[in-house]
Amino acid sequence: MATYKGIQGYTVQNLSSDPTASSATVGQLWYNSGAGKFKLGTQAVGAWAAGGALNTARRGIAVGGAGTRDTALCIGGDSPSKTEVELYDGTAWTEKGDLNQERAGLGAAGTSTAALAFTGNIGPLTAEVESYDGSTWTEIQNITTARYEVAGAGIQTAALCIGGLEPAVSGKTESWNGTSWTEKADLNTARGALCAAGTSTAALVMGGSNPPPSTNLSELWNGTSWTATPTLNTSRFGAGAGGTSTSAITFLGYPPSFPTATETWNGSSWTSVASAATGAGIGGGVAASKAAALAFGGNQGAPTDITTTQAWSEPVYSLKTVTVS
Repeated sequence: MATYKGIQGYTVQNLSSDPTASSATVGQLWYNSGAGKFKLGTQAVGAWAAGGALNTARRGIAVGGAGTRDTALCIGGDSPSKTEVELYDGTAWTEKGDLNQERAGLGAAGTSTAALAFTGNIGPLTAEVESYDGSTWTEIQNITTARYEVAGAGIQTAALCIGGLEPAVSGKTESWNGTSWTEKADLNTARGALCAAGTSTAALVMGGSNPPPSTNLSELWNGTSWTATPTLNTSRFGAGAGGTSTSAITFLGYPPSFPTATETWNGSSWTSVASAATGAGIGGGVAASKAAALAFGGNQGAPTDITTTQAWSEPVYSLKTVTVS
């Protein structure tokens, strides 16, 4: 320990219990007097961990999602009732107020207390839009074009509805300003079952089908037009995504099987990172940043809808016991 102090410039702390693993503990050494062991704080690459199961198995959940990894909404989808909404608190899901209009293959934007849900498949396609205040849904102005399997991005008062099926593949982009929808420039490649990250003025879309099989295409939105960007490493549709236009993550999806591959975007390229434990497509997914994401529900091949929830963290902090050999 005298040598350690000479190198590090401080003595080893004597603690009765371990601190919580975090960025503050990385590289720190201490003696746990209760355990009689030396401990070290470490940092590892991102990883998926099991989360609490949905109350209702479903697919066709709102794409774009609403919320964050620890405060997420699961909206609509193909379940016994396509109006069902559930809230995640970082541990478990709780049923919340239902949508007014049942639907699957819808888009969403916003947070867990201020969300927007739009379009979807109710048999016929719908252009209906609903706004959420944390407890109830209210019908507001319809979108211009009815469709389903769209991607959503942004917040409740400034959102994008992107692509989808009309039922033919669509490249349409519509922007919401809190009052009305306006058609904007189309995607370079029309597609359905795509996913998105970012805001109404700086968004990223990825994957999708045009028609099946899946695509690995990615495009960047600058508020006016779409520009093709480097492609995904794994083609997919019906995937989850989130983050920003310069720091995003995408995960899971279809086909030809159910890829567990996870990829992150740094503003210029996609990088494959740790895979999820369970693959599924047409599920839900949210991410406030590429460092914290949530994947939930989906399908593993008809008729198997699942309740599985998986949480992504990057980096992963842990405490290790120091051993001497």
